[in-house]
Amino acid sequence: MKPREWLTKPHSLFRHVWARRGLLGGRWFYLEVFVIGLFGVAGIYFATNHLVAYLASYPWSPELPIDRQIPPVAWMIVPYASLYLLTPGAIILHPTNDRGRMELLLAAQGVVALSAFHAIFFLLFPADIALRDQLPADIQAYEGLFGAIFEFIHAADNPTNAWPSLHISLSYVICRVMTIWLDRDYAETSWGKPLKWALWINWGLLCISVLTTKQHFIFDLFTGFIVAYFWWWLLEPGFAKIAATADADIGF
Repeated sequence: MKPREWLTKPHSLFRHVWARRGLLGGRWFYLEVFVIGLFGVAGIYFATNHLVAYLASYPWSPELPIDRQIPPVAWMIVPYASLYLLTPGAIILHPTNDRGRMELLLAAQGVVALSAFHAIFFLLFPADIALRDQLPADIQAYEGLFGAIFEFIHAADNPTNAWPSLHISLSYVICRVMTIWLDRDYAETSWGKPLKWALWINWGLLCISVLTTKQHFIFDLFTGFIVAYFWWWLLEPGFAKIAATADADIGF
């Protein structure tokens, strides 16, 4: 089966998750998908991140002279950290009907596969993102609110896993899925359109923030864009297929 075909429908492994979708009024489904994302995305990322840091072997660096000319901006750590709210946000936002649940399973499968795809690059082409020394002295001392957020991220995330930027591709895919729901299921609400605007403005800031928080190189950003658009090209037919499926026919 071609990768694009495999990513256009949830794998049969999710059959049991689907069968339990009504437990506890649907709340159990939220929990199961969250656990899938936690172990499938964060688990893969941090396993490779700490392995590469432990090996400490960086045969090359994608750093360009311009990377050190980009000024650090402390408050940009807020849109940078917003990625960690997008996944639970998507779980909470998904429409609580079978169409929305099937789309959420497809999205979960897609982002786990995306993380595994990135891990190949992280392991085969490791790089040291040696830019944190450019951060202001108060941030390096982890003072204040922004410093506290930097401290948390620096403690958990070693400056490896450079390119392509998973921060960019993962956030893009999640935003595209959430946009489907905001346009289709929440268009008539008073908050649907403002939330969509906020979502994409934040995504634009997030893209800038990977540079201004000194978490990534420009090369990481642009290769992240390439993977983001490529991965959505792979996933989008699956969402179109679910959208075209009659309510009674949605399932395994």
